[in-house]
Amino acid sequence: MVITRPTNATEIDELRWYLHYDTINIFITNHRWHILVKGRCIYLNKQNLCDIYNKRSRRCRAHKAPDCERHGDYHDVMLKTPEELDKYLMSEKAKRARRAKARSRKALKK
Repeated sequence: MVITRPTNATEIDELRWYLHYDTINIFITNHRWHILVKGRCIYLNKQNLCDIYNKRSRRCRAHKAPDCERHGDYHDVMLKTPEELDKYLMSEKAKRARRAKARSRKALKK
């Protein structure tokens, strides 16, 4: 499920709280943030077939197997713990600072 990139302390804290649960991961692909809720659908039968296939939700209809988060490398970044989130955010902040510094040096040379 797509979510907005956190932009303030409250939003970051909310994502940290989600990551306290082993059934929740956050992943980033193509600069888009997503929440991955791990679990088994209550409508899957013993043969892994949907018992409500004809009445399934629009989200289920749109979700195709090749797009399934459970298969393959679909992410650029996977965050499983609050600590991983903090480390990622610090790394991104440092990258932004380096880019800004490089831009200001370049501007001074002109």
